[in-house]
Amino acid sequence: MNCCNTELWRPVSLRDCVTFHTGKLNSNAATVNGAYPFFTCSQEIYRTDTFSFDTECVLLAGNNANGVYPLWYFRGKFDAYQRTYIIRSSDTENLDNRYLYFALRLKLELLRSMSTGVATKFLTRTILDEIRLELPQIKVQRRIASILSAYDDLIENNTRRISILEQSAQMIYREWFVNFRFPSDKKVEMVKSELGPIPKDWKAGTVSNLVRVSREGITPEHFGEETFSHFSIPAFDQGCMPLPEKGKTIMSNKYTVVPGCVLLSKLNPRIPRIWNPVVEGPRRAIASTEFLVLIPASAGARNYLFQFLRSDEFQGQFTSLSLGTSTSHQRVKPDDFAQMPISLPPPQLVSSFGSVIEPMLRQTEALRKKNANLRETRDLLLRKLISGEVSVEKFEAEAVAQGV
Repeated sequence: MNCCNTELWRPVSLRDCVTFHTGKLNSNAATVNGAYPFFTCSQEIYRTDTFSFDTECVLLAGNNANGVYPLWYFRGKFDAYQRTYIIRSSDTENLDNRYLYFALRLKLELLRSMSTGVATKFLTRTILDEIRLELPQIKVQRRIASILSAYDDLIENNTRRISILEQSAQMIYREWFVNFRFPSDKKVEMVKSELGPIPKDWKAGTVSNLVRVSREGITPEHFGEETFSHFSIPAFDQGCMPLPEKGKTIMSNKYTVVPGCVLLSKLNPRIPRIWNPVVEGPRRAIASTEFLVLIPASAGARNYLFQFLRSDEFQGQFTSLSLGTSTSHQRVKPDDFAQMPISLPPPQLVSSFGSVIEPMLRQTEALRKKNANLRETRDLLLRKLISGEVSVEKFEAEAVAQGV
């Protein structure tokens, strides 16, 4: 018998096959290097020193400014924000929790369209209760979940490698430009400045001495049939490459992304969003106007700029400039950013640093492209397996034939 025969699949409403709970913590309960994962409505998983749950479940954010709801599968001890849903199968012999996670991934666009609210989008229990799933036999669910999880494991492994490379680059940055232990033929002599002690041949200045903020824009809908590489906040938060989009589907003004720039989000600065965009191919690249398009003052300063923006020192200053009463809608004014006081190292030191970390950045970009391809393949397979369009037996037989 073909165990992927869709006649054996049964439709169920979410309310009839899962239990719902929500977290109890405020979003400020996160602690640096906490003992347990802390799930909020951010795409980033934070840490905290408490746990309220010790279980296998699916976690779904209950609100999001853009309606891009983070979704996770997790097993173990964790805590959760008060608007994060903890969703569990009410009968694991009929619904596997890992399968539930993948089935809900297919519903994220539907959830986005159904969510309520204007400035912030919300998912209510009424919305979630009515979501329909198609459930095959439990053994098929587990095999589908196993196949798709293999892709997630590869993505997670690459993501860890990216993190190690980024940490290494940042450590070198800190040694050279924070601790002032950079390569030199002579002992570093410190002098007084309005910023405090800095090396003798450095200068005190502002961010405007380091970058130019580009405001060159475009209205994509005026070029309806043209396909753009779209650098957006949701794509960044989901760890995606820029998404190809037709101009006719992009209904607001965007900034033009130029080769050699760095993108910095001015939205909600307590969540760092720094993008080192790769602009290649025939498509024009555009970015959400929530990004600052930063053009380095010198061609060799891009790698330095990227690490400068990722540093704790910059992030602390940048966050202090944010305006607005709503935490999720705070912003930094471009002019305030440009006038931030900073120390400016000599151009030759900046260029030398860029050469040292360039191989690391190239490797991280290659790993991000691999992850983008893995996600695309996984999501295509996800739709086909969960719809029954491709049977588990057929997929497994082809994998064996290809030596996978």
